[in-house]
Amino acid sequence: PYTTLFPSLVHDDPARLAAAQEGALKFPYEQHRCDGKPVLISRISDEMIASCEYDPEELATLRLFTPRSIMLLPLIARQRTLGLMVLAASESGRTYGESDLTLAQDLAARAALAVDNALLYAAERQARAEAEAALRARVASERQLQAILDHSPAIIYVADEEGRLVLVNREYERRTERSAAELIGRTVEAFLPPADAQAVMANDRRVMQERRAVQFESSYLERGRPTTFFSLKFPLVDDAGVVRGVGAISTDVTQRKLAEEALRRSQ
Repeated sequence: PYTTLFPSLVHDDPARLAAAQEGALKFPYEQHRCDGKPVLISRISDEMIASCEYDPEELATLRLFTPRSIMLLPLIARQRTLGLMVLAASESGRTYGESDLTLAQDLAARAALAVDNALLYAAERQARAEAEAALRARVASERQLQAILDHSPAIIYVADEEGRLVLVNREYERRTERSAAELIGRTVEAFLPPADAQAVMANDRRVMQERRAVQFESSYLERGRPTTFFSLKFPLVDDAGVVRGVGAISTDVTQRKLAEEALRRSQ
């Protein structure tokens, strides 16, 4: 629905100006909109005023200050009706005619273009503000997630379908003695012994192929000593149901394994 506004009414007498504003707002504009076409009412009759349902006092005020001649012009831009421009004459006694309507239509077209540009600018600013807010929220969320990952004692990583690392936590960096910048985009073949790298990537492929979480226990040489890890690996699936990679959480259980072996031998 339209919102009809009267941004500028002028009168020498402030009291009469207030009454004029009240009377103008009571005019039944809704009854004279014609499917996006301009409306010229050269003379507003008493019958038209009487069609408004008000008490006698309000009706008297309406008769005094309602415009006596009026043009209603839809504001249309890009085949959309944006609002309604109202041009009215009251105490001056002026009567609008067809030549006035032609001039007013040109004015309305220009006004519609200005309103449309303002709406587009406001929408663009709103969209930009929402995008920036969403980006800030995403960055904050990613920082929180990274903080959780970095404070975990487990080795955590995400790899894509080709085995390229997408995300690593601080423990992964510490264990491999490489920074995230050196690891992201590379496969484990770049820094693990060939046999170990092949075992890791084979497990990752199995998880993606089976599309389910799988637990593994694996032993590798780390700085020359055997190290045992318990790993939970799980597929990463997008909204379309396509597997896009694998996530892994690996915990060093070497000390637990040594303790279990020592206990077994002591029995």
